[in-house]
Amino acid sequence: MFDLNLTHAVWLIGFTAGAYTIYGGLKAVVWSDLTSSPVQNRRMRVCICVPQARRRSPSKRSRPRS
Repeated sequence: MFDLNLTHAVWLIGFTAGAYTIYGGLKAVVWSDLTSSPVQNRRMRVCICVPQARRRSPSKRSRPRS
């Protein structure tokens, strides 16, 4: 999309995050991490639990015929 080299993109993101930390202070970074952590944890649980629940649920073929 931006036609950036991966190494340059990683350095750019790291530099931006570091500058944000220095400029905004560590307190702002902690608050942003604190507010985003529950969302990230919820997404991680969904990505892990949903495929396992689908795997455990019986399929239509395994139901006995009546």
